[in-house]
Amino acid sequence: EVKTITLAEREYILASRELFHPETMKGKSCPTLLENSFLSAFMQEYFLAHDIDITQVSSITPVCVNEQDIVYKIRSGEIEFGPCPAFQASEYDLVGPVIGCISIDLMIREEDIASDQMKRIIDLLSSDEWKDTVCLIPGYSSKRSGQISSFP
Repeated sequence: EVKTITLAEREYILASRELFHPETMKGKSCPTLLENSFLSAFMQEYFLAHDIDITQVSSITPVCVNEQDIVYKIRSGEIEFGPCPAFQASEYDLVGPVIGCISIDLMIREEDIASDQMKRIIDLLSSDEWKDTVCLIPGYSSKRSGQISSFP
């Protein structure tokens, strides 16, 4: 069996040039995303959680194929909001609510988890020093740093 140890999480936001309230999204434009992509799932979950009717939001075509394309279209005014990594949004002064996270994990065999080397790594990842360092990086979270999980 394989175990995962979480190093940090990359946060994704619903980025815009200015902060908006969910109730004001009617009529605003967003990107058309690849079907079944994690960006699409994050955005759909946000819409559901805030009772936003997706039919009230206009999607542009063609499909935005990557996060940089979304950021470019927000900055150029082609769209008003879209999902992207928080660290990337911060580089361009884009703002918005966190809509999801992607875990950055270390994978290890279960039999190696009890080794002295792995114990030191786990202790480091669970330390306040590590968590404080991660929090200094825009768009990253240390909430789950050091957490051990089983990988299916």
